This record gives sequence, C-alpha cells and structure tokens, in this order.
Amino acid sequence: MSRLRQKAALLCALRTMVATPTLNALTTEKFGPWFLIAKAPLVAGPLIRGAILFRLFCELATNSIRMPDRPTAMHRCGRPVVAEFSPAECFYVRIDPARIQPENVVDPAHIQCPDLSSNRSQFSEPWHVLYPREKYEQHAVFRFVLSDAPKHVSSENPGGAPTEYTVRTVHDPEEDNYAHCETRLYRENERMEPNKVSKGAKKVFREHISRALKPERPAGLVYPPPMAS
Repeated sequence: MSRLRQKAALLCALRTMVATPTLNALTTEKFGPWFLIAKAPLVAGPLIRGAILFRLFCELATNSIRMPDRPTAMHRCGRPVVAEFSPAECFYVRIDPARIQPENVVDPAHIQCPDLSSNRSQFSEPWHVLYPREKYEQHAVFRFVLSDAPKHVSSENPGGAPTEYTVRTVHDPEEDNYAHCETRLYRENERMEPNKVSKGAKKVFREHISRALKPERPAGLVYPPPMAS
C-alpha cells in the first residue's frame, strides 16, 4: 500500500471510530483512556496522539476490532470529487464468470449501458470492486483504459440523421467506495436514462466496451492479497 493510501486509511479509521457509536464504545472499552486521549487534540501532544492512532489502526488492520466488509482505504471520508483523468488511467469492472466468452471476451449483451460502474485505478486496487463479498466474491475483474472507451456512439434513425450520444466517464464517489466511477451517455449535455437511449446506440456502446475490456484478475482468487490491508 502506498504512503498516500496509508495516510488516507489512517485518517478514515479515526473518523469512523469517532463517528460510529458502537465502534466508538468498543474501542473505548478496549483501549480505555488512551482512545479518549487520541480524540482530544488539546490534551495530548501530536506525537502521543500519532502513536496511539497508529496502534489503533494496526488493531483495525489485523481485525482485532470488527469492521464492515470493506477495506478502510475504500471509504470516502470527506475526500472531494477528482474530475480529471489521465488518458492512460485504468478502470476496473467486475464481471460474472458466466458472462465471459472464450478467449476472455466479455459478452457484450451483459455490459451495463448506460452508467457502466467501475473503480478508477488512481484510488483503487482491482479487487476493491469485489465488495460486498456476499454478492461479488466469485466474480472476475476486467479493466479498460480511458483512451480505449468510445467518445461518441450513435444509431441509425430511419428517415433522419443518426442519433448520437456523447460518452463520458465521471468520478462518482460513494461513501463506502471513493474510487467509484460511471461511464455515462449524454445528448446535448442531458444525461440519458436507460429508457432514453436507443437500442442501436446501446449495442454499439456494449460492443466497443467489450473490445476494450481486458482481464485483470481471474475469478475465485483470495482477497485481500497477502500483505494488503
């Protein structure tokens, strides 16, 4: 885990402990006055508080205290939307193994359109898209590069000009998944709902994304991987 992600995870762990009554009580019971000192910046100096918070974070990372079924680093914790993307940035998509065709090609018919959900690699590990476990533990992970996604899709319009849609991938953080993104369709800056996108345009979008998706992580691997937190 990078230093940036470690710092984000540590900060998020503290905020979660302070803001969650049940976890707050469990932590106070486990650490007694030390946790109270960690919460009181005017009482304890920064070095003392830092040492205590590090100890608390280590306890959380080793599951000494029960936490929700997501790594702490996934949580948003007040971080802002980051609208800019690098053209080379990857986006991770979970795929049901039943939808994977020979030669690791994703069946276009089962690609979500519009609003394809993904996690951006700048803030996510590939396996982060496999939460919650009870739903996605056995899924595979594929990736696409932003530059490989279509910029526009269109479909034939009998008797008139083709209906064209602009394709945009946007950072759409969720409280328990900061890296979440969606690849959406727009028409004249109006975001399209599924029932407003023509069948032909959906077909073109799905086929293009299917070609762009490449295997990142086979289904069934254990996660988090060794040494990850």
